[in-house]
Amino acid sequence: MSMVSSLKGRINRVEKGCQAGRRDGRIIHHRQSLDPARAFCNWLVRQGYVSETLFPKGAVPQAQRGLPHPVEPAAFVHLLRACQLAGSPGGQSAGMTARNRAILWLLRDTGLSVSELCGLRLGDVDRAGGTVTVHRKRGRLRVFPLSADGRRAVCAYLEQARLTPAWTSVVPEARDLLLLTERRHPLTKNSLTLLFLRLSQRAGFAREPICPSMLRDTYAIRFLRAGGELAALQEQLGVADLASVKRYQHFCEQRRQEQEIQACSEESVFTQQSRRDKSKRRKEQGRGRGRRRSS
Repeated sequence: MSMVSSLKGRINRVEKGCQAGRRDGRIIHHRQSLDPARAFCNWLVRQGYVSETLFPKGAVPQAQRGLPHPVEPAAFVHLLRACQLAGSPGGQSAGMTARNRAILWLLRDTGLSVSELCGLRLGDVDRAGGTVTVHRKRGRLRVFPLSADGRRAVCAYLEQARLTPAWTSVVPEARDLLLLTERRHPLTKNSLTLLFLRLSQRAGFAREPICPSMLRDTYAIRFLRAGGELAALQEQLGVADLASVKRYQHFCEQRRQEQEIQACSEESVFTQQSRRDKSKRRKEQGRGRGRRRSS
């Protein structure tokens, strides 16, 4: 009964946040953290343990699409540090640490969706060229270059974990997948959601947890700031609706306006201070001339 009350309370929090037009990390986290519970309830219904699920269609409202929430560089560094697990070098913990860092860099460097990330295969990584190939609908391929740090992280994961005998999967469908869980099963959306929750807690972001979509936002904003066009970004992200990428443009314009206002404010403060300094010097010079005349 307490579990049911907890789930209903979480659904209510998501609903209130969506009605208020919010799209911060907490709302995204609450929505994503309900996915494992939804899957479990659906399983209970299929097995006949319960007659109906707590998650009928439309039970969890969709959050309104608002401005993006990029991950700042300092926060990303904290996430990377949170990947470090206690354990002996070369052991299970070292492999999971390398995998988690590879996941963070892949999302930041490519802007992949969760399904695309989970679907990556070993053959999609070109270690020599430092690229990752994504297979999209209708047979379309997209090649993403990795940053120097991203390339090192992915190569470290392959060499220290994924390509070692200890990481051989017994599940046939997972044998050529790039990213596996601790039990050597395919990485799923639910397992990725739980991973980001743990990393956010260890990094000190429990109240404002970071989720995979925020790293996708980070990639999109960095792409536009580097001079990329909207149409090119749409192709990079693999979205059909141009309106989905225009919000990144709005975000960049808003940030630029805020920076201009801040620069003008700082310039105004500097000008006022300069005027006060000049006035003070004139007064001091006037006093000095007065003393010389009196003497």
